Amino acid sequence: EYYDRIEAAPSGAPLSIIEQMAYPADNFLTKVNLLEHLLRSTEDMTKVLIFVSTKKMADALHERLVETIGDQVAVIHSSKSQNYRFASVAAFGTGEVRCLIATDVIARGLDVQGVSQVINFDLTSVPETYIHRIGRTGRATERGQAISFFGTEDAEMREKIETLMEMKIADLAFPEGVEVTEELIPLEKTVEFVPFDTHKMKSHKPSGDAFHEKLDKNKKVNKRRDYIGEMKKKYKKQYKKRKEK
Repeated sequence: EYYDRIEAAPSGAPLSIIEQMAYPADNFLTKVNLLEHLLRSTEDMTKVLIFVSTKKMADALHERLVETIGDQVAVIHSSKSQNYRFASVAAFGTGEVRCLIATDVIARGLDVQGVSQVINFDLTSVPETYIHRIGRTGRATERGQAISFFGTEDAEMREKIETLMEMKIADLAFPEGVEVTEELIPLEKTVEFVPFDTHKMKSHKPSGDAFHEKLDKNKKVNKRRDYIGEMKKKYKKQYKKRKEK
């Protein structure tokens, strides 16, 4: 038998009208320094959609950008109230807000016209999602820009993305004067997992001042009671157990 193969093309603008470029950046602080530099030095960054990997990372980036561009940045993710999300998207759509930070989950139904740049602050773990992200720019036959921050650990995923698109992403030199740091924020640090060793716990014996042997009088001893003998001793005479009638 023969079957027809049907594939759903990723939604959004054609890749041919989206200029894709990549900067090397390995951690949050270096990426923030680079992003702030681009926002200051690039005049046509008027409506920038920024994608991050998690809600916590979105909040961390929002707090940092508020310090530099104030109320020109907003953030949306599933922990924000519906009214807050609607207000943020509306302000971004009208141009009142210059930058909108979003996670993939909450941005699935997002449709904003005139996005000048899509910035992949964090790289997605799904190649198709990358195409869906950058398709938010370059709408209505207008050219768009997609800027991605690639770390050294993203090499394999970048290769998969380029293979899927059948095109290469242009590499750009890291701008001079922008600080590169190896410092990690708490969200980037790996928490060491210490397994629970049941064998060690079973063989452990308490020690120290809090541990002491019980007094002899407090030790429980299972001893059979001699009831008849106790009665003889108490009443000084022969004790006979009453027979049941």
